[in-house]
Amino acid sequence: MAERESTVGIMVSPALHRRNQLYPLLFLIPRKRDCQMNPCRFPALLLCITWWIVVPLTSFPRSEQAISAGSDSVTSTVSIQDSVRILLMQHVINYLGIPYHYGGNSRKGMDCSAFTYRVFSEGFGIELPRSTRAQYHTGVRVRKRALMPGDLLFFRTRRGRVSHVGIYVGEGLFAHASINHGITISPLESPYYKKRYAGAKRVIYVDNSE
Repeated sequence: MAERESTVGIMVSPALHRRNQLYPLLFLIPRKRDCQMNPCRFPALLLCITWWIVVPLTSFPRSEQAISAGSDSVTSTVSIQDSVRILLMQHVINYLGIPYHYGGNSRKGMDCSAFTYRVFSEGFGIELPRSTRAQYHTGVRVRKRALMPGDLLFFRTRRGRVSHVGIYVGEGLFAHASINHGITISPLESPYYKKRYAGAKRVIYVDNSE
């Protein structure tokens, strides 16, 4: 349930294809490892997070893969994944900036496993276990290169034990409850989290069998 360092990031939809779309917004991202912004104190940051997720998914064409595939199942799967991403971020954004409180489970303060518990319960009707360790034993293991929005990410932040959990939101970013910064969004590949990454579990499944 504990961690000590994170860095804020901006969520971007894959519909925009390339990270160079982020360049106009780089001034919003802190450069130092020990620097983080509270999105609730920076309305522009919150607006950018929302815009970069929802607008591309609803206003821009699908990716070439989805267009050229000619398969109803592939197109349907992409559509469902987009829906999961939007629904996920609607709930994540609702919690951004809430302070960290060990053992807490309210808007006055909550820990990392309470955050994941509430997002999955309220957003998807999935009842996760309450503790980080129990959540680590839930779902199906996923390789890092195959991560999808909604996957649970786990980290060894306390004496080599799995003690921190977050939610992958896409584009190499994850949402979590940070001790120092409350509920925030951080890069998965930052040195602190990359070193302590313990694995991922999937509890949301996309059925494309039809």
